[in-house]
Formats: sequence, C-alpha cells, structure tokens
Amino acid sequence: MAEIPSGCRVGADGCDGLPLLIEPDGDASVEFLAGWLAHDRTWVRHRLAQNGAFLLRGFSIDSATDFQMVAHAVDEELKTEYLG
Repeated sequence: MAEIPSGCRVGADGCDGLPLLIEPDGDASVEFLAGWLAHDRTWVRHRLAQNGAFLLRGFSIDSATDFQMVAHAVDEELKTEYLG
C-alpha cells in the first residue's frame, strides 16, 4: 500500500482502531485536507474500507460546502441520492 502523504498525522482513535483518526500536522485548511485526500485516493479508499470511517479532527471544515469539498476529494462521483 502507498505511503501516507505528508502533512497530516494518521492514527487509530480508540482501542479497536476504528475510526481512523486524521489530524493536521501544520496546515488545517479545508483546501489542504481535500488536496491531501485526493493526492492518493487509492490509499484513502483502502483505509476507508478497512476502518469503516475517518475522524477528521482539527481541520477547518466550517460549512456544508467545506464538507462537500472533502467528500468529493475521497469520491469524485459522490451522489446525493440515498440508495438504502
């Protein structure tokens, strides 16, 4: 699996390792986070499947637009329909 891109700290939150904790290691902007997640989308998707969720702690995600930017960095084809 690919190395973790620099700029963020990654670790497990809780005793079972779920969810994967991601914190800024410097720049906490939503633009940096979205770029960081998109940098190696294969690693991100692998860890999301392995851990089930990410806990993004300490980033400046202050609006629905910010959250959408981060979500689309993980999956560019993210839909807005509930299929459940």
